[in-house]
Amino acid sequence: MSARHDIAYLVGSDNRVDILRALRDEPRGPSELASACSCARETAHRSLSGFVERGWVARDDGEYRLTVAGGMVIEQYDRLETTVDGTNRVRPFLRHAPAAFRDLPPEFLSAVRLETATPENPHAPIGRFRATLGDGGLERFRGVTPVVSPLFNEAAGAALTPETDAELVIDESVLHVSETQYADALGEAFELEKFTLLVSSDSPGCGLMIADGHAFVCVYDEGTMVASLDGDEEAFVEWVSDLYAEERDRSRVLATVATDATDAEPTSGGASE
Repeated sequence: MSARHDIAYLVGSDNRVDILRALRDEPRGPSELASACSCARETAHRSLSGFVERGWVARDDGEYRLTVAGGMVIEQYDRLETTVDGTNRVRPFLRHAPAAFRDLPPEFLSAVRLETATPENPHAPIGRFRATLGDGGLERFRGVTPVVSPLFNEAAGAALTPETDAELVIDESVLHVSETQYADALGEAFELEKFTLLVSSDSPGCGLMIADGHAFVCVYDEGTMVASLDGDEEAFVEWVSDLYAEERDRSRVLATVATDATDAEPTSGGASE
């Protein structure tokens, strides 16, 4: 039998999946499995016979136990199910997400908050961004933005204070637009004693922010924020922080507001966030 046939056998019945899961806890007989999985004893017995044939289950003293192979199969099936459920849930975000998000652990997808732009509420993601930032008192901020947005400038201006340890990564095109069209906002940012602006030669594939232990990521379609994910679960925040660190390592510190590239200084490489 091929792997495809074995997979088809497993997913051909919810009872089979339930039986394999039930055997993870302890060895059981057909009657006990039928009761635990709400199926007929004959159904449980037929499923067990198929599992034994495939080496996923072994019979010992009238009971059936999960083999190492069976444990691997059901573990990976559960992971696939979690991945499919999660990607379905955040499909509007992933539709526009860059390749880096292929490494996003699928278990995060059920825990994060999703906001999407809709005809009824086209600014839902930016509204969530503003709510996440708050209106002041941030101790630490790390951000990446691939676009210039007056709403972003307004929200960041309200949230960041002279005491906020803040870093922002932008690309060359965003820097140019900021210097030529939003010079006042850029100048105000540089007046913040603990603010650092970094410039990347490549356009970031998404926007992101880590603000006082809360992570926010967003995606764009033709310059408009269309979806966002956010949460404060430690592993998710750490993953977004690693994404930020990768962007930072590809960037250089801008010493002052300038149009001359000689005013830019290289980072020391791997500098602390």
